[in-house]
Amino acid sequence: MQKHSIPMDAIPCWSYRNALAEENQLKQKLNEQQVKREVKKDEAGEGGELASGETEKDAEVVAGPSSLPAAPSLPPVVMHSAENEERTKSATPEDFQQYCKRLFHFKTVHAKAFRWAEW
Repeated sequence: MQKHSIPMDAIPCWSYRNALAEENQLKQKLNEQQVKREVKKDEAGEGGELASGETEKDAEVVAGPSSLPAAPSLPPVVMHSAENEERTKSATPEDFQQYCKRLFHFKTVHAKAFRWAEW
């Protein structure tokens, strides 16, 4: 175990925590993007003109009526490679030990090695 990477999916609580952290990061990025869009809309709406110089009515005619339902915002597409997946979905034994130290209390126990020559 000391020389092999540990798949995070083999440790459910660790996998769940990482999934929640990733989800929170995505939500935060989407919220930041949404705030940027709203700021751009507010800046464009102050003068009655859009950034390209056309009025809101012109943009509405081009885009069509606003009574159409808005498309749900989809998360961005992410490309995955096997090497990247292995790095992100597996952990080193040191990482695993640090994770366990955060959850549990460890004691260092020194055991004397048994040797047949001593008998």
